[in-house]
Amino acid sequence: GVTGGRGGEGDFFVVSSGAPGGAGGATPGANGENGGANATAGGGGGGGAHGLVSATLPTFAVQGGHGGAGGSPSFMGFVMGGGGGGGGSGAVVTGTGDLETLTVTVTGGNGGAGGSGGPSGVSGSGGGGGHGLVFSAAGGATATIAANVSGGSGGGMLVAGGNGIVGANLDLDLYATVSGGVFGGGVDQRSAALRFTGGNSRLTLGSGWGLAGGIDVTGTLTFDQPTDATLGETISGSGGIVKAGAGTLTLTGTNSYSGGSRLEAGLLQIGNAAALGSGGLVMSGGALRSTVTATLANALTWEGGESSSILSAAAGQTLTFTGPLAVFNTTGAPASLRFGSA
Repeated sequence: GVTGGRGGEGDFFVVSSGAPGGAGGATPGANGENGGANATAGGGGGGGAHGLVSATLPTFAVQGGHGGAGGSPSFMGFVMGGGGGGGGSGAVVTGTGDLETLTVTVTGGNGGAGGSGGPSGVSGSGGGGGHGLVFSAAGGATATIAANVSGGSGGGMLVAGGNGIVGANLDLDLYATVSGGVFGGGVDQRSAALRFTGGNSRLTLGSGWGLAGGIDVTGTLTFDQPTDATLGETISGSGGIVKAGAGTLTLTGTNSYSGGSRLEAGLLQIGNAAALGSGGLVMSGGALRSTVTATLANALTWEGGESSSILSAAAGQTLTFTGPLAVFNTTGAPASLRFGSA
């Protein structure tokens, strides 16, 4: 549903009766209410409501409600502040299939601040930021993102902000900026801008695209690049990536994804020795080029076929593989794997 949840009742052991939690946002985009408080305990802040829940993409700008603040007890001894409420998502899209183009901004709500525990008490944790755009159907959806999407900020020290876009089995063309929400407490860190939660997803980085925050992958993410793009944000998660399309994808981040990389077409260019994460690399066409001197421990598998594969380093640079090498000719057709400088 759209509405936010009520904050939890605060209770400091058995010293006092519970402090009431704040009500969740009751209408689309409404903020959660602040938690109540008594002498020794603060109630939790209410959760912010989602800005929209719909089978289609929003047609007007939407924002999730902010979480309510946790209650702050009045007694100055060892007391406990209430936790902040979570921010609501900007939009939750339940539909599948081709949802066409997003042309309006979508923003997650900010998490509420935790209540103060006083000089010798325990302050409540802040609430997490709401996601920007959530595709909730497990079967996935197809969409063109032509307007900015942002996750909400975390409500307290080291509390995560929301992701920009979340979903499984997504097929996205990106022509705008997607931002993960910032962590609370002034920490210079963002949540992932794009979080692929499973299945097989596809992403094309088009003109005007941008990311503030990394990409988190569960399952497989195919970068289908007909044109050139440089990705400096990090790629993390248990999933793997595939490079398809005739364009060049340049990875310059220190990536930690563990599901491996597969090169099928075009040029995959690396500007960082950790750009390919920790999994293996399968060459099934296309070319891999390093613009830096790098030693890679990734296992290298060449699947022979009708296309040649090329491994190279820029002039003056050296690319060294120390992992195992496996060669398979899957079609019996003439093919070649070339090494050198390019």
